[in-house]
Order: sequence, then C-alpha cells, then structure tokens
Amino acid sequence: MNANELLDLMGEARQDYVLSARQAMEARRVRRLRMRRLALIAAIVSLMVFLLGCAVVVLRLQDFKIGEMIGTRYQDENGEFIRPTEVTRDVISLRGYKDSPNYAATREWYEFEQSYDPDKSILIASFDDPEPLPEGYAGTYGCYTAQMAEKVDEIAQKYDLKLLGPTTVVQRWQNRVMFDAMGIDGVSKPDAAAYIREGSGYFCAEGNFKYEFDFTLNGEDAAWPYMICATMLYSQKDYFDPAYTIVDTQWYDQWTYTTADGTEILIAMGREGALLFAEQADAYITVTLDTALMRPDEVADTPTREAIRQAAEVIDFSLCPQLPDMDGLEEKLAEADRDYEAQREAEQARAAAGYPSYAAYIRENFVDDLAQIAGTPEERKYYALLDANGDGVEDLLLGRRSDTALDLLTIKDGKVAAIHRWSRMTLCEGNILKAVEEADYIDRRVTITHYYQLDSRGETHILSLYYEEPADSWHKQENGEYTLITEAEAREISEQFTPIPVEMKPITEFAMP
Repeated sequence: MNANELLDLMGEARQDYVLSARQAMEARRVRRLRMRRLALIAAIVSLMVFLLGCAVVVLRLQDFKIGEMIGTRYQDENGEFIRPTEVTRDVISLRGYKDSPNYAATREWYEFEQSYDPDKSILIASFDDPEPLPEGYAGTYGCYTAQMAEKVDEIAQKYDLKLLGPTTVVQRWQNRVMFDAMGIDGVSKPDAAAYIREGSGYFCAEGNFKYEFDFTLNGEDAAWPYMICATMLYSQKDYFDPAYTIVDTQWYDQWTYTTADGTEILIAMGREGALLFAEQADAYITVTLDTALMRPDEVADTPTREAIRQAAEVIDFSLCPQLPDMDGLEEKLAEADRDYEAQREAEQARAAAGYPSYAAYIRENFVDDLAQIAGTPEERKYYALLDANGDGVEDLLLGRRSDTALDLLTIKDGKVAAIHRWSRMTLCEGNILKAVEEADYIDRRVTITHYYQLDSRGETHILSLYYEEPADSWHKQENGEYTLITEAEAREISEQFTPIPVEMKPITEFAMP
C-alpha cells in the first residue's frame, strides 16, 4: 500500500466519522459505531506512525548525491565490455547525508576541487617547490597549497565544523595499537559468523578513522563463500571530514535493513559489492564491500541480497570509540614493528630451510596460520594429490572445489618446491598444464591462456593464446612470435589439449602425521 492509498483510507475514515455523528440517535448502532470509530482511529494513528517512520529511516543513494561527473563507460551493468560510451555518473558523499552540515561541506569541497587545478599543473609544480602548510592540512585534507588550506578553513567555519589534526597510519600488524587507543576490540562483531583477516588504516586524535580489512563468511548457511574486502569510515558529525565516491546509481538495488542488534542501515547493492550507511547520534558509519577482488570468474557476478545481509551482520555499526589515547603511541607502533620483523625473519628462516613434506607445508600455512585461512580460504581450500609431470612423484594441487587449481607443488631434493603458482590451472592429457590469466584495463580485458609441457625439470612453454575484449581479437604466441589468428583457429588449437578431471578434496581432510 502506498502513501496515496493510505491517505485515501484516512479520507474514508473521516467520512465514517461524519456518518456516525448523523446516526448518533440510532441507539442500537451507537455501540457498534463507537467501536468502529475507535478501530479506525487506532488504524489511522498506526498508519501515520508508519509514514512518519518511513520519512525518517528511508534513505536512498540520491540523498547522498553532491554532484555529477561525465566519464566513459567500457562495461555494461553485467560487466561485459561494450563500445566506449559517454555517461554521467553520480558523485555521492560518504560522510554526511542530505541537509546535514557534513553533506553541505563535502559538496562545497568537491565543487572546489573540481574547479581548482583541473589539469593538476599546480600539484605537479608543488613536487619540486612544496608550500609549507600547517600540520594536518596535507595528509588529512589533501592540500598542497595555502589557497586549499584557506578553503578548508572557510568551509569548516561556514558550517560550524571542527578541523581534524594529522592522521596516524597503521599497518595490519599495528592495528591492535589503533584499536587499543580507541578503546574498541575491532570493527566486527565478536560473534560474527566469518573469518576476519587483520587490516590496516589510519585514525586521528579526534576519533575519526578509516579501516580496511577482509573477511569470509563461514556460517553453515553462508551465502557467499568468497573473500569480501571491506572499508569502514567512521566520522563524527561535528568535524569536517570530506569523502565521496562515484557510482552508477541506477544499477544499485537499495533497501533498508535492521541488523540483529537493532541498527537501521541503508544497503545499496551493486554488481560487485555494496555500500552500507548507518547513522549514530553523533557519527556516521559508511562501509564499502567489494565482493569481486578474489572471486572466481566462473561464479555469478552479483552477490545475493542474503549474502550482503550476512556481510552486514559482520560489521559492528553500534561501536562507540573513545577519544584516542595518544600517550606513548609512537613507541607502541614501533614495538609492533619490531615484533612483526622478528616474525618475518623467523618465517623466512623456515622457508629457507624448506618444508620436508606437504603436511608440514599445509600445517604451517593453512592450519597453524589462521591469517592464511582467513585471507584466501576460497582460493586454496581444496587439494588433490596426483602425478602431474610423469616423474612418479605425487604432486600437490591447491585450489577450489572444482578441478581448477591455483598452485602446483612437488617434492624436489626432499623439500616442497613450486612447479607453477598464481594462475587458474587445469591439467590436460600428456602432462600438459593449461594456465589462464586475465588482465583488466580501463578500456579492455585481455585473457591469456598458456600451455606448458611438464616434466621432472619443471615446465616448458608450448604456446599462448591471447583474447582481447571488446575488440574480439585473437593472437597466438609461439617461439616468441605473435600472430593474429581467427576465433576458429584459436578454438582448433585449444581443442588439441584435453582436460583431465581432478577430484579436489577439502584441505581439512589432508592426512596429518
């Protein structure tokens, strides 16, 4: 039922009140009409509360729009490459909603940036002759001239917002220092049904921060088994902290959602992730979710609503960081650096010594080291043992549930050694390895298929096929020479190599001595 229908019903209710007044003398109907009147009043009150509630909580990306930007589109909404097309995209605020001082300040800063130094000649000149600026203006607000710093002051004063000081950058091995300083355990819920991989970011002494991390849903009903890259922006309302991004608004599915802890958020879901917006009494929280970075090519481009809902439940939108405790911060960060370097040296020493068995390699990299499991479980969560190069030694394939592998390892001189890594691999008859790579550019995508002959010495390149979109062209590389070929010729070449089906098992089932 829409708002107009509700108003019509309210009009009908008013007519009923008039009718009941005219018939008040009919004693036998007085009681019934009074009861009806009370029911209608209750219904109208409920409907008005519903409407008012919607007016407060229902937001859309359009409510964040601060401008438009003309650009060129090379892909359609399904990710398919198309002929270059000029389009107009929306620029939206990531810190502040429509009619708020933060929104207005961000919009004015965006408009200033678009008109100031459009060809970046001033920026280039500043590399050789930088202007001295007050502390915080360069790193926090991206200023490189006094004029830009003056504009920051002007906007902050105009909208009665305070300025942020310098930012403190933290690497992933230092994030505990940042969280301790802000008095929080992290940005995810303690009972989140996900593997959380530590991340990095920055924070200000005033309390605003940005944090980037990865996680993988691991609940029994996980609707998206691949890595999700998340970025959280926490912005206090009384500070000038502009941030914006460019989106194709018409391609986003938008709805409001109430998390398990009662926080209402706006979810805008796109083909490769989502934007999540939440408002606290004194702060805004914006989270971007990227579901495409580590996603296999063979899966659907767009995550489901349920997948994004589960991802939203990982984030703690109710967190309330304290004013950061900056005492001894530099020494704490330095101590975290020293611990990390010591850990790296120990790991390098172990790697130099080599792994005497596949079990030792898997135990350290996938069992003992939870960061590895949390980082890329969808990429190397399955394994297979078979003789891939025909030398009589079992080789280890690490990859996905399908018969697609990403690493091919063997035992050489009593230690684990790599034959091929970091490609989408398929084994073919005759000890042939097919490895597929993709390179995405702004205006095109190149898919490269390499074929290698495997033997006890390693791999020998046979040939490669290059396919480029949207040009729809094929090239063959053989013996260092590139030749333009037709699609039929490319198909004929690929059909010479017959894939071997491989049963991939969960890595948790690998036999550990």
